[in-house]
Amino acid sequence: MKETGGPGPRDPLGGQALTDAEESLMDGYSTSLEAFLQGVSAALSELHHEVPQWTVSMKKRPDEILSMLPQVLPFEQMSFLEVQYALRGNSRRTPGIRFWLEGPLREKRLRAVLFEDTVVWNVSHDLDKLYTELGTFSLQGAEIVARPAAALSCEPVAGSDWKVLLRTVLRAPLSWSRATEKTVNIL
Repeated sequence: MKETGGPGPRDPLGGQALTDAEESLMDGYSTSLEAFLQGVSAALSELHHEVPQWTVSMKKRPDEILSMLPQVLPFEQMSFLEVQYALRGNSRRTPGIRFWLEGPLREKRLRAVLFEDTVVWNVSHDLDKLYTELGTFSLQGAEIVARPAAALSCEPVAGSDWKVLLRTVLRAPLSWSRATEKTVNIL
């Protein structure tokens, strides 16, 4: 008869015991994702003070997200965090940024994508949701390495402090919305 092992860390999906390497990866990701969520909260607080006419909200609280890490880290791709923006008194558009947690367990990254509107999705002829990629935050143990996407080509360079790119990414919907509103007003 096979022994089943005693209490200890388990893979949340398969019930298998985690290896020491996988447990170490989980700890590193937990540390870096907690720092990332703190960075998001701080940047959104700054943004609120700088541009009070915009309402910015996260769909889930950081503590909720962190409590789900053991369940979400094994997935190859999933929506990790969504931030929505709304101009007070204007319900025409609700732009947003979705941070996709993706990659195999040993190579996780967050990819920031901007959606012009999170209420009425723009789609292609093939019915794919249209978005603009803003940047990637690679999770390398407890460290985060940021790389801007082509849409932010004039912004922070790869390898600079990831918090600089994060602040730029979180301000992107404001720039896009202002440019779009100017275009609409001209027409």
